[in-house]
Amino acid sequence: MGGTQIQAHEAVSRCIAVLDVGTTAVKACLFSPSLELLACSVQEYALRTQGERVEADAAQYKAAARAGLADALSQAPGCIPAAVSITTQGETLTLADRSGEPLRPFLVWLDSRAENEAQALRSVLDNETFYKTTGLPEVTGALPLAKLLWLRKHEPDTFARAHKLLLLEDYLLHWLTGR
Repeated sequence: MGGTQIQAHEAVSRCIAVLDVGTTAVKACLFSPSLELLACSVQEYALRTQGERVEADAAQYKAAARAGLADALSQAPGCIPAAVSITTQGETLTLADRSGEPLRPFLVWLDSRAENEAQALRSVLDNETFYKTTGLPEVTGALPLAKLLWLRKHEPDTFARAHKLLLLEDYLLHWLTGR
């Protein structure tokens, strides 16, 4: 979808760019140094779902972020981002190669395919220690560790080629900075 014009502003030399990468859309906003909202754009995308499986391609996250930033910047002529902030939905993750490129689609935080792996983890993890360590109330099939175990079992070739486990924010930071 297209962007939303907040209101016309005079040229701003420095601004803060914010990417809020949600479950079904990227919100790209620009703020003045005093945190006045200058522009905002919403770029929606669809997830691939099949039962408890919920996935998204890296390319759609990048395309939505790129389009959102371009749209927001067009709404605030002269705005030059001096800082970028990224927030993302839950623990959406993928396996990546040495260069940081995903080897498979992202497993969205809603994906709970790893319930069997979570059950195995529950049998060896003390629930109280798990909560005190992670802040999470329970081990579920949506837990990144359970998903990683699922990937190791069900996608052994991809798992063997993986150099890194990236959360969505890690991937976007790498895309923006090369690190």
